[in-house]
Amino acid sequence: MYTLKLQFKEGRYRYELTEINWKQQSYFASERWMDKTSSSYQPNFESYLQQTQTEVNRILSSLEKAMTTAPSAKTDDW
Repeated sequence: MYTLKLQFKEGRYRYELTEINWKQQSYFASERWMDKTSSSYQPNFESYLQQTQTEVNRILSSLEKAMTTAPSAKTDDW
């Protein structure tokens, strides 16, 4: 789970991807996987971080591609 905030101005946009967390019974911030001094640290957290980075890169790449693609012709197909 994450929060993606998009802001737009004439001919420009910016994004902010925050609050990346693992969906469990309660909120589990992904930053907790980085604390190797924690008693709850597990070696497989490194894999979780890599998977998270891969997914974030995919999301942002897809967003950037969509934002640079010319808009399609408008239709009134509501």
